[in-house]
Amino acid sequence: RGPVFPPPRLPVLSRHRGVPDGRGPLPRQDRRLPLGHPRRALLVHPGARWPFKCWEDGKYAALVQLLLNNGQNVVLTSSPDAVEKDILEEILVRVKVPEGVKVWTLAGSLNLRELAAAIEGANAFVGVDSVPMHIAAALDKPQVALFGPSWVSRWRPYSEQAEVVWAGDFGELPHPESINTDDPKRLLNAIPLDVVWEKVKAKLGLPSEK
Repeated sequence: RGPVFPPPRLPVLSRHRGVPDGRGPLPRQDRRLPLGHPRRALLVHPGARWPFKCWEDGKYAALVQLLLNNGQNVVLTSSPDAVEKDILEEILVRVKVPEGVKVWTLAGSLNLRELAAAIEGANAFVGVDSVPMHIAAALDKPQVALFGPSWVSRWRPYSEQAEVVWAGDFGELPHPESINTDDPKRLLNAIPLDVVWEKVKAKLGLPSEK
């Protein structure tokens, strides 16, 4: 695996380095591919500053697997935070990469400007209530944003290209002002995989099974 949009010299996760299964560096000339190009990728940023804003690793892995099975390349990004890097590792160990598609990881190797370039170069974005989500909104990138017990009306992505999936539609949530941000418990678990997948398919123009 290696960098996708920034130059290949950037550091990346190393656990699967050298495994010939579709994980690897994206050629430099592919960093600015036009929308609809078959090698374009959807960017997934699963982490956030506070764990309560995060979805389950298993559901993220299942989403990535569905994307790959449907011919979509995937870029996984995280901040330098060890917890966020671990989320990427937990996703990667669950995923099998089919022939003809790829997964690239950029774990803590991008500054904000490089992250913005990576999001701009992707064909869509999936993430949670986080800085990358707001960057995607500012770039008017098609995105699916997962929310839990945050003030959704205040912190939602301000973009007509954004679709919000709120955990409160699927179960009870604590009041935003009652959250202990030091608690590692994640509070988006009520969000079903199939709901997110349908939203992502719509953003990518993939056929719906409904």
